[in-house]
Amino acid sequence: MLKKTEVMLFMKEIAMLTDEYLRCRDRFLKEQIKNDIDFLHSVIHS
Repeated sequence: MLKKTEVMLFMKEIAMLTDEYLRCRDRFLKEQIKNDIDFLHSVIHS
């Protein structure tokens, strides 16, 4: 189980990746960013 501070760090990382995703124009890079976001979500919810 993750500690509260670890969850907060993951959420901050997700927010930064989401911002990158929204600004990105490269389709391949967007897919990689989306995969990273999905992975972080799965870690938080496991």
